[in-house]
Amino acid sequence: DSLDLPFEMVTIPAGDFTFGEGDTVRTIDYDYEIMKFEVTDYDYMLYLLDAMENGDVTVNGNGVYGSYMGDAHYPSGDYQYCDFSKSKISWNGEIFEVQEGFVNHPVTGVTWFGALAFANHYGLSLPNEYEWEKAARGNTGYDYPWGDEISELRANFDYSFMQFGFPN
Repeated sequence: DSLDLPFEMVTIPAGDFTFGEGDTVRTIDYDYEIMKFEVTDYDYMLYLLDAMENGDVTVNGNGVYGSYMGDAHYPSGDYQYCDFSKSKISWNGEIFEVQEGFVNHPVTGVTWFGALAFANHYGLSLPNEYEWEKAARGNTGYDYPWGDEISELRANFDYSFMQFGFPN
């Protein structure tokens, strides 16, 4: 039940949307929910605290590891969930912490295995590429929800500071 989640979800209605660079019209024939905002460092830290308490993750060296049951692409085993060298989350030997000033920033340094474990922990699933693009673009036909041009005023992306002269 999304009412019990520690973050806000939004419903994306069934219907047509444009997909990919060629703006192929696709249809998703079901409503689905997706987080309204990106997972923050704080959100992920709360998950890690809970997962550590439940024995679902361990800290090993410079990261957090947990088990994956395996599938057609990956064998079962332990996989890295979070790489501290690429994240603002750290382990002080007793508890996970978020670097000051980054609590509400989108989490970084999380692997696909870590994202899947986070989603599963809350009874959610990761969106597939179609669900994600429909939620991100809407059904406008534009490349971005606001139009066809990227804007450093509306998006933080790799090297935006180099292209536009703004730090990201």
